[in-house]
Amino acid sequence: MGRGLSLVIKLIAALYLLYIARTRDRKSALIWGLAWLSAALSILFDIAGVNYLNSLFEALFASLLFCGVLMIINEEAFYFFTPGFYYVASVPFIITLYLIGIMHFGERSEWMMTIGVPYGLSGFYILLSGVLILPFSRVYRKKATFLAISLILYGAHEMDYPILRPVSWFAPIGFLLGAIFTFMVSYSVIQFVRTERFQEFPRRRKYEKSEGEIETGVLIIGEEKYREIRETLQNT
Repeated sequence: MGRGLSLVIKLIAALYLLYIARTRDRKSALIWGLAWLSAALSILFDIAGVNYLNSLFEALFASLLFCGVLMIINEEAFYFFTPGFYYVASVPFIITLYLIGIMHFGERSEWMMTIGVPYGLSGFYILLSGVLILPFSRVYRKKATFLAISLILYGAHEMDYPILRPVSWFAPIGFLLGAIFTFMVSYSVIQFVRTERFQEFPRRRKYEKSEGEIETGVLIIGEEKYREIRETLQNT
């Protein structure tokens, strides 16, 4: 029941993010939409009992989420990242592939190698995404703060998964916390992308770019226009 509800929540969030990406031309929303779709597929494979694909798509969710955060940071010019820095976002996905490979060639605990460690690693990147979102509170206000806190809590919960999941008495509490944090993250990201600043960003950037362009050549103007320009320059 809990996993089914989480699946529905993440699918709704994925569809809304993809809708924003389509209608508002935000690449970061597209990346986040694919991230939430990956999270939904992770739950689907968890329900089906396919552990490898469960952890793989959860890692892909963390990678895409982190990549989307970096993209927004660049779009909003909060920090500057070189293009090569985006490859850092692929680490959870690549490491998970590596751990699955080790499982086939080494004598390790299957659950820990295919579920526990990948979830812990993915949780770290989700938590880090929340930390990087925090500075956006200066412009996105409470929406960014809520998203950041939700991601940090969700990531911390996944990081404790390898340690606390095998503890029988904590399992029901863990599932409840997972459902709560899933709702918080999905709801907060929808609220974040619904803000006017996020949705109007492409048009604002295009306007700012056109305002900053200076055409070369000679412009012939009339006497009245010349007086207007001269008065403007005198007042500056």
